[in-house]
Amino acid sequence: MLTSALLATTLTATLTATLSGCSDGVGGFTLSGTLYTSGSLVTDYDINDLRGGTRSNSDPLDPQPIPNITTVQGFASAVPTFAEASGDGSFERFAETPDEDDFYAVSLQAGQRILLTIVDYQNNRSSDSNYRGDLDLALYDPANQSDAVQVSNRRSSTEEIVVSNDGDYLIRVYAYSGISKYVLQLFPPENDSTLLVSAARPSRTLIPGEAIVRWKDPSANLNAPANSSASSEQHAAQSTEPLPDINLTDALAQAQTQAQQPAIALHGYQLTSRLGRTDRAERVSLARTLQAQSSKSGAATESPSAFERHTPQWAAASDTLNSIKALNERDDVEYAAPNYVHRALFTPNDSLYRLQSHYTDIRLPQAWDLTQGSADVVVAVIDSGVFMAHPDLAGKLVDGYDFISDSRTSRDGDGIDSDPDDPGDSTQSGASSWHGTHVSGTIAAATNNNDGVAGSGFRTRVMPLRVLGLNSEGSSYDVMQAVRYAARLPNDSGRLPSRRADVINLSLGSNFSSTAEQAIFSAARDAGSIIVAAAGNSGSSEAFYPASYEGVISVSATAPGGSRAYYSNFGNRVDVAAPGGDLRFDLNGDGQTDGILSTSVNDASGNRVGDYRLQEGTSMATPHVAGVLALMKGLYPELTPQDVDSLLASGTITDDLGPAGRDDEFGHGRINALKAVLQADNLAGGGTIPATPVLDSDPSTLQFGTQERLTLTLTNANQNAEPPQVNADADVDWLVIDASSTDENGLGTYAISVNRSGLIDGLYSGTLRFTPDTGNTLEVQVTMQKGELVTADAAAPQYVLLEDISTGEIATETRANADGTYVLRGVRAGSYRIIAGSDIDVDLFICQNGETCGEYPDRISGAFIEVEESLSGVDFVVSLVTGINTDADGSDDSTDDNSDSSDPLLPLQRTPTEPRVERESSNRRQTLED
Repeated sequence: MLTSALLATTLTATLTATLSGCSDGVGGFTLSGTLYTSGSLVTDYDINDLRGGTRSNSDPLDPQPIPNITTVQGFASAVPTFAEASGDGSFERFAETPDEDDFYAVSLQAGQRILLTIVDYQNNRSSDSNYRGDLDLALYDPANQSDAVQVSNRRSSTEEIVVSNDGDYLIRVYAYSGISKYVLQLFPPENDSTLLVSAARPSRTLIPGEAIVRWKDPSANLNAPANSSASSEQHAAQSTEPLPDINLTDALAQAQTQAQQPAIALHGYQLTSRLGRTDRAERVSLARTLQAQSSKSGAATESPSAFERHTPQWAAASDTLNSIKALNERDDVEYAAPNYVHRALFTPNDSLYRLQSHYTDIRLPQAWDLTQGSADVVVAVIDSGVFMAHPDLAGKLVDGYDFISDSRTSRDGDGIDSDPDDPGDSTQSGASSWHGTHVSGTIAAATNNNDGVAGSGFRTRVMPLRVLGLNSEGSSYDVMQAVRYAARLPNDSGRLPSRRADVINLSLGSNFSSTAEQAIFSAARDAGSIIVAAAGNSGSSEAFYPASYEGVISVSATAPGGSRAYYSNFGNRVDVAAPGGDLRFDLNGDGQTDGILSTSVNDASGNRVGDYRLQEGTSMATPHVAGVLALMKGLYPELTPQDVDSLLASGTITDDLGPAGRDDEFGHGRINALKAVLQADNLAGGGTIPATPVLDSDPSTLQFGTQERLTLTLTNANQNAEPPQVNADADVDWLVIDASSTDENGLGTYAISVNRSGLIDGLYSGTLRFTPDTGNTLEVQVTMQKGELVTADAAAPQYVLLEDISTGEIATETRANADGTYVLRGVRAGSYRIIAGSDIDVDLFICQNGETCGEYPDRISGAFIEVEESLSGVDFVVSLVTGINTDADGSDDSTDDNSDSSDPLLPLQRTPTEPRVERESSNRRQTLED
């Protein structure tokens, strides 16, 4: 909070959880609440968890309908599970039969991107997955059963297709081998002009049962193991020599005579024709065998699948591609390809900045028009450390320090040292929070570099100071030493940074305070550092420290639309608000839940690799404020903590969201970057900011839904500049602009309408562009809906576990109801944390990649539930857990990935902390049996 002169009237603290005041009468108290999941998350009809229902999407004639912008959580298997992980097949749907095909019906727009992530990919170097598999992706036109529209079947942990034309489609997720969870994402059309090569094959008719193969050695063992590093697509494209026609009878005889080997079994086919030549590619024939098919699946039956019965031509083409994929996995094959000419498909490149709509909420783009900050400004991030090798933080970090004094929790094997690199705060791969990396990216990710995300401070740099170790926990003493270091005060490291941190960001805290801590923060403020801290995530007015200390700016969180985020603390200590995200919804229609997107880490393979994730919390709101203050320091280096106090209290650098003046939810309002840099320029005496027009719109985005007409007001936000002449246009044909109510410069009120004629049903996004004759173009994002959308079905079954803080053991568990409500019974008095998530593959683990996960309270806050009476209203979000690798995709064959590996794939939603918790089989049976 600010200095005492700026404090408002103290209000009585209230709790989000409601005290019932009585036991449940069966030997303990009850804890109850509701789990919320993203409205855009769809669950595969036939997951392995039998409690997920009995519907199926394995038949192409009866597919599962899904929205055109969504995320699907799914399960597929080429073989039965045989209950190897759970030990009890009575709770598994596919213990004795495979789940080879999942079909989804969807209306898609040209340019939409379909991304399949194979969570348990067979070559991932991770001990977290109990299963291993390889899944493939195909797109079909239901009106044309001659061939797939596109197929992506790489040896890779991701498959990708870009849609060429508007229309109704079937998406097929197919289990090539093994067992795996998957995440299927459908993204909006891209409008960027940059091209890249897609990994998917375009629509080309192949000859079923034939392949183009070049052998490495005519005497090679025909049963050689799979270990090829050749790309069938690349080699087929490079081969210009005419292919010889082969007499199939002679070819088979010659192959048997020369190689002295039986026919080769290949994924449902047998290779029945081979010359064995190595001087050039040859055409070979493949014969379909039911015996091979049944041995592939491990099933006892030889009956064909619904895919084979109802769409035999699709099945024949698919089996051919699978056999070719198997050929490419052999040591004796240089390459194998379908018998058609391969062509690359071009698609627009994506920009992750378009997913950072939280920046437009605080007018950051307009602020960047006036200043891009300074590399001389440093923000200290006191947190879990930073993944120092993240490509989007390259060149944006100054020397930091690791102040974790307890080697038992540091996870780097020693006490304090000069290396603030974050090794992760969990012993399990894929379960670390990478909290400090996420916070640092919001402040200082490399911006305008055609890669990844943008940092609010633009040129600002970060001083990483590590204080949180195992389980995202750290001691007050270590935090105090880090604050002293950041403020260039004597500390336990015995050294001082080359310069004091201009801003100190603390996205951490607890409910406990001390005189010693207050003294440290006062000293840092007196040294000139501006200190900002998270108000807390318990959704209450309870004081949270260090945010509630004198001289510390307390930051609450806003949700999209400007309301207080459901989790954000409030009260008389809150000074300012900033976007903190809300993972429950996708209000802007960009295909992602409305969390805060920033840098993170994916270590699911066992190695740390930079990626990007969506998170929510006051921890995410705080670095928005830190980044804006850094922009101000770049313009006015003499800016003091007292200056910031006065500016906040005056309301000149914020937008007043609540009642007029200061209030307990938003403090003095939500930070406004444009207003802030203008005020910094005024303090600097003017002249630093050029007299350049800066366009601003109210509202900053347009969300039509099913409405026909909306308005926005366009203004010149820089009153020091002459009004520009503005031209308005749109990047899509369905947006209609009426500028009849604007002035001679094109400023004023615009009426925007949508023309839905000729469009298929679905969600659409577009951009309004306002281009001045002087200054930068303003882009306003627009979303709208055509027709009735397919609604997302209920989430996968969610299991709710109660963790005893004193022992670390699971005290009790239950299964949430279909509407998300849950009740934990028989709870004894004590300290607890609630953990919830799905287990769609029934391997007895929740909170793995590919599963939903959430907890209350979150570990970063260090808080817990103190149970002395029954509690109700303990509500929290469970979100899909996963991460996308930006440098490597787990592939064992890098040459057959035609995609640009430097292009970061779009992120998936992720909870701020992701504990991996084993559920004992006995507890599970008691929970699941009704």
